[in-house]
Amino acid sequence: MNIAKLPLAEIYKFSLTIGLGLILDLSIALLVLQFTGSFQYAAILGFLTGAVFNYFVLGRWVFKRSKDAAILAGILRYAATVIIVLAVRVFGVTVLSEILPDNTWPILILGGGVLLSFVVNYLANKYWVFQGDKLKDRSLHD
Repeated sequence: MNIAKLPLAEIYKFSLTIGLGLILDLSIALLVLQFTGSFQYAAILGFLTGAVFNYFVLGRWVFKRSKDAAILAGILRYAATVIIVLAVRVFGVTVLSEILPDNTWPILILGGGVLLSFVVNYLANKYWVFQGDKLKDRSLHD
């Protein structure tokens, strides 16, 4: 892999966006955890809140989705990605909550789930969710 060809500005914007979404995500997750005591509900509701925020910011700022892009197709691809990434996240918090001691800080368990899902999230958004419109446009011009 040629380091000079890495899209560093895009990775920075993606990371910043995901970071802000993560703050929203974990804030909601910790609030839900306080009320329900369920790591699974906390992970799901926090994740979904962050996902809605991320979709709009990633589409407009990071991957520069055009205003006339096929919105429905993008939402469907993003929804599929969210389901996959959410499954990775819930799997992660479930495993961590089972194997770590009971006195482990909840933020460490939730954060572990976030780390597991981050790479899947970036790759799916870059190469499928927001790339899909560009691929369709190219095929129309070929």
